[in-house]
Amino acid sequence: MGGKNARPRTIYAIIWGDRVFVTATEITSNKLWAICLDRKNGKDLWKYEVGISFDSRNGNNGAVPSPVTDGKYVYFFYGTGDMLAYDMDGHEVWRRNIQKDHGTFQNKYYYGASPLLYNGKLYLAVIHQYTNAVEEPDQPKPMSYLLCIDSKTGKDLWKYERKTDAFNESMDTYNTPYLFEGKNGALIIVAGADYVTAHDPANGKEIWRWGNLNPEVGGISVWFQQWLVLVNWSYFADQEAEQCLPLTEIN
Repeated sequence: MGGKNARPRTIYAIIWGDRVFVTATEITSNKLWAICLDRKNGKDLWKYEVGISFDSRNGNNGAVPSPVTDGKYVYFFYGTGDMLAYDMDGHEVWRRNIQKDHGTFQNKYYYGASPLLYNGKLYLAVIHQYTNAVEEPDQPKPMSYLLCIDSKTGKDLWKYERKTDAFNESMDTYNTPYLFEGKNGALIIVAGADYVTAHDPANGKEIWRWGNLNPEVGGISVWFQQWLVLVNWSYFADQEAEQCLPLTEIN
């Protein structure tokens, strides 16, 4: 990508029509890339170097979040906090850095969740060990939060604090927000820090929460199957438990 010795360390891709959008890093330089490929032949349609990543930790090298698109614009986000928007032909629309605007991410294995794109808005869940953060000049107080961004301008629309009584590593999550549309409207589902919470897409207000899902140690992993939230967590390395929440019963 950047030279004959440059090789992608990890790439994450999405497909829209005849285009493949990729986030990637280089092994030798830690350069971060935003790439658009021709789906038919695999050739670059456009690519941009967008920043420098951190050294990989447990497989997270900064390019783990996947791009998202609505077919008109594509949005790239990285574990460094860099977020960029391009049109489908590769013209930059806006860029910003979430850490610069809201403080340093405190996830033990770095930030790794993807943004959610819904109705012209980008939703980003930053659920981390904020108690480890040092208050920075001209920065808001450290917290875990759900952030809503105008996809056209890249500007914040609102920020909602997501509280928890979890501690240490249990405060972290690497889960992408999930959109659920039920009979009573849409919800943004956020999982991690011992809870699953549902939020109003209009303002982030918490509608309900489900927990405590991890009263001892370890972390929870959450996945969605149509109208179900499936939660798996472990107390010890050889002990696991699982619960299932039917979303249709509560929305």
